[in-house]
Amino acid sequence: MIHPIVKSMLLAIISTIATASFMVAGYELYMSYRYDQWHAQYERSDEWIKGLPVKSLDEVLMWEYRSNGEYTHPSYGTVTKTNEFGFRQAAGNRVSRPDNTRRIAFVGDSVTLGREVSFEQTFPEIVKAIAGQSALPYRTEALNFAIDGYSTPQISRNLTKSVLRFSPNVIVYTMCLNDFDFDDASGEKVRYFKRPKSFAYDTLRGVLKRTVAADYHTYHFRQNRDIVFREIALMQHQAKERGLDFYVFIVPSFTGDYINLVGSVRVFKFGTFDAYPLADLHKQIVGTLNEMGIRVFDTLPRFIASRRPPSDFAFDVWHLNASGHELVGHAIADIVLKEWAHR
Repeated sequence: MIHPIVKSMLLAIISTIATASFMVAGYELYMSYRYDQWHAQYERSDEWIKGLPVKSLDEVLMWEYRSNGEYTHPSYGTVTKTNEFGFRQAAGNRVSRPDNTRRIAFVGDSVTLGREVSFEQTFPEIVKAIAGQSALPYRTEALNFAIDGYSTPQISRNLTKSVLRFSPNVIVYTMCLNDFDFDDASGEKVRYFKRPKSFAYDTLRGVLKRTVAADYHTYHFRQNRDIVFREIALMQHQAKERGLDFYVFIVPSFTGDYINLVGSVRVFKFGTFDAYPLADLHKQIVGTLNEMGIRVFDTLPRFIASRRPPSDFAFDVWHLNASGHELVGHAIADIVLKEWAHR
């Protein structure tokens, strides 16, 4: 026979669990309704969703770019067009690599894509232009496979699924520090293409993140570094088994107010690159990739050497302007093209 006090405690626990379950279920229903409303509104109002992406059957990718898509940036008026294969490139490319041609495949996120600048101003095109002015005994193609909002696991899967069939000679992964963030850095893209499994868990996770007194980039680096480095190792492996060169170029973050989308963690602001607060984070990434045998180059010293403020190179905390693309393009060309010239 159960003691009355124990029985009373069990009944109280059962009642509490039942009440909590009822409240969570109600919260899930309410948030599901709100999500459907938001999803429909996003679909109607966002020109990006109408112009570039389509839902991917691949659960890792979540979205891809449609063939012959077009999107006009609402703030800068620049036009991003995709070719018949669904990547930002002029028409006329083909899957097979032409004779006497070296191909550089650029993979990355919105930093590499460069929606804020014209196609000719993006650093893949700058590398191509520099190659065209050099004495290399072959034609150089620069193919930009970047998709905005992608994190490193998506970039790695995109390489496997789409990039390798174009037979590049070189793969350049341009890493933005937000590649360690698998959710917030995409804006609302992940949320649009991947319905949360639990809205209660999603909300709780957001609350917990807001209690963390850490820099945004450092926080996500600590959370996801093992996954990111594993995916970079996979990219390196796929390149190596095909006899391709693989490079990682790290682009710093810049100062700005754009990061209100992550409101969960602080973002450092700094006036000059001499005061850049994430230098140690760069060193950790470079050190780890070097230990893994991956060729990695940090563009931060180039920005420091320019003696110019961060605002000269970017529109916001991540996205390069024309000057930023030019600096990164020259940094990549100085490594990749010079190594080709000595072979």
